[in-house]
Amino acid sequence: MALIDHWISTELSGRRPRHRHDDSLGATIDRMAAAHAHADHLLHHAGCVSDDRVHAAWYRLALLADEWTEPVAGTEPVPRRA
Repeated sequence: MALIDHWISTELSGRRPRHRHDDSLGATIDRMAAAHAHADHLLHHAGCVSDDRVHAAWYRLALLADEWTEPVAGTEPVPRRA
């Protein structure tokens, strides 16, 4: 998370990702990665792919992807001080 946040702060100098949550983008990416690993594990180890747990895990990942789309879709200019 720290490396991602550092990269964002250096590579997007002069631009600020739109992010309405208190978590950093690195934390959001970390949550998405954990949700994907969990959903993938359930998909491959559940007795039936139509299991409600599999569906719930992939639905949770989709919600996180929607949350991610907002800050990544665009950035807002950071006001420059004179």
